[in-house]
Amino acid sequence: MQRALARVTSAEFARTCAVANIRGQTAIIHAINNAAAARLRLVIPKLLTALRESSNDVNAVKVEVQIPESATSGHRVPRKTTVPASAGALLRGLEERLPPSPLRNALSSLAKKSQP
Repeated sequence: MQRALARVTSAEFARTCAVANIRGQTAIIHAINNAAAARLRLVIPKLLTALRESSNDVNAVKVEVQIPESATSGHRVPRKTTVPASAGALLRGLEERLPPSPLRNALSSLAKKSQP
């Protein structure tokens, strides 16, 4: 069935989808993201014809988005924002000239992240 998918779509696109299962007369195809699923839905009529040629049991196709485990595994380490010392000095100077405001608070916070 994966071959039928490759015949109907480009080889590159076929790598973004996989025939996962057959439940009754429905082929379940997993796409790696919403864009691939939308594109796959456009070729369902051709795909159904190809699947019927390879297996008489398939009458429907269901597309599900299944994010690969490799995309969600691993921990992301938050980046620490640093500002060069010269920029920090300029930010502090601008902060001193501003009246009390959310902008002044934001500049103060950013200036504190300057490198010594």
